[in-house]
Amino acid sequence: MLSQSPVEGTLSSLSPFNHRANLFTRRYHMGVVTERRTLYLWGWNLYGQCGVAQDCEDVRTPNALDCQEVLLLSCGESHTSALLEDS
Repeated sequence: MLSQSPVEGTLSSLSPFNHRANLFTRRYHMGVVTERRTLYLWGWNLYGQCGVAQDCEDVRTPNALDCQEVLLLSCGESHTSALLEDS
């Protein structure tokens, strides 16, 4: 089970990313913003918080989202918010 408190950290190697990334977690889902500002999400997806269709309740591997460059990410209990470069 993931920590119930938000956690931010910098990872020096996170396969399959192979470059620095920031990890953001909440209780049941998490996200990574790579230094190339690519967003990956995985975990519990009951409300679509991993950016995929809600009929997929669990995203078990990191899923790259097709979006603009991500500057900042926040994972809530059942939602995910991202600040995009053009926002």
